[in-house]
Amino acid sequence: MGLDSELEEENDDERGAGGKTASSCLMCCMGLLAFPLVLFLLMWNEKRFVCKNKVVLEAAEKAVWVECDAGKTQDVFAFFTCPVKQSSLQTFTMAAFNGDVDSNVSADIPFSFTAASGSQYVEMYQCQEECTHERRNDKPVETCTYTMVWAHHKINSNEFVQTEDAVTARKVGCPSFELVPSGNPESPRNLHMGSSTNYADAILAGKGNDTSYTINHRLVQMLVPTEPVPLSAFRAAFTGPLDPSSGVNPWTRPMVLAASSLAVSVTGTHLESCAQPAQLGCIRLSLLQNKPADVSVLAHVSSAGEVGPQTFSGGWGCEASSKQWLLPTKVTKDEMIASLKEEGQSSVWVIRAAGIILSVLSVFCVLQPISAAADIVGDCARMMPCGRLIEDKLEGMVDWLVCVISLNVGCTCSLLVIALVWAFMRPIYALAALALAGCCCVGAVGAKKEMGTQTLRQRELRRRRLKGGDDEESGSGSETEAE
Repeated sequence: MGLDSELEEENDDERGAGGKTASSCLMCCMGLLAFPLVLFLLMWNEKRFVCKNKVVLEAAEKAVWVECDAGKTQDVFAFFTCPVKQSSLQTFTMAAFNGDVDSNVSADIPFSFTAASGSQYVEMYQCQEECTHERRNDKPVETCTYTMVWAHHKINSNEFVQTEDAVTARKVGCPSFELVPSGNPESPRNLHMGSSTNYADAILAGKGNDTSYTINHRLVQMLVPTEPVPLSAFRAAFTGPLDPSSGVNPWTRPMVLAASSLAVSVTGTHLESCAQPAQLGCIRLSLLQNKPADVSVLAHVSSAGEVGPQTFSGGWGCEASSKQWLLPTKVTKDEMIASLKEEGQSSVWVIRAAGIILSVLSVFCVLQPISAAADIVGDCARMMPCGRLIEDKLEGMVDWLVCVISLNVGCTCSLLVIALVWAFMRPIYALAALALAGCCCVGAVGAKKEMGTQTLRQRELRRRRLKGGDDEESGSGSETEAE
């Protein structure tokens, strides 16, 4: 009874022939739709990579090394590595990052630094809510925890949970929060919250003012500010932080930050409106800069020493383009070309791997009707003697065949697409991809032949067993007649 009941439950749980057919047809349609899209993605990825490398190779071939003297360089695609004229760097004040919100911010916060690029990062100390949901005794339960964090935007405390447990948790995790009627306070009026970045219009690179190259704004934007601006030298200019004994709390709003309400941190990396430990509403401001000593440039140089993009011809399915490059360090031409070749390599390989896997899965979905047909036949065979064994063997063999075909067809088509794109630029790489595709085809054929060989062996073995049984029966019959 136990075995019969298990079989009945299994039969009840398994879908019928109609359900299996409908599901397999749906997966087949999804695979037919996804397969060409995945191949197109692989083609686009390889085309982008090929076109980029074409430009880099052309730059390596045509760019000429020039000295740090713009007077000797006229209308040429050049590579140079020269010191930056520090006098050409831009002076950044607080108006460079906040002038659109308060025109007097530079006077309120008297601070400046010179660099090719700079950025500020403003944070406020606020209460943050994190809630989890679970079921206890078949009832939904929401548990919220509260912590004080430095955030680069205002956290909307009006959406906090207002249950009794949540209010109690806030009192523990966020001291002083309940003293502020509006919860987390507003941002200061004269500063942008979060990150704000600015770049010099142009800088000079060379050995003399009249013979230096003019690095344009687009190239300067490649100098991302990453180095902290040292603030220790400006301690005397700031007389803060805020003194709560004067009746002005850190969360008092509206707030306009000034030298009287800010102080340089102990580490010299921040301007802060509160003495430590921080309290709700405290403001912290940090500054970054990029102040290179040397730059290496690969670009077109005009007769006036102005640097601009170099035009590259199209071809091989690639469009004509204009490019210019800059590195904030002193390198050779070969080192810069190698650096350009390495850019974006990781994303290309990620898309390649994902495309091949998705193509295999797409073919697997297309072949699902075959698996469904084998499953339906197996269900019918289950009603015969030893039907369970026949069903397992049949479905296992078909599933194995579908997996092998999906793997080989998916990999073959993906590698063929990659090889066709590379054939225009790197024939050797294309031949390598074609060789791998050929191996996949051979694998598919070999798997098919192996399965056919195993099937023939099984048939021969069954025939011999049946023949042996007939011989035994005929032998026993002869002995009976002799007796």
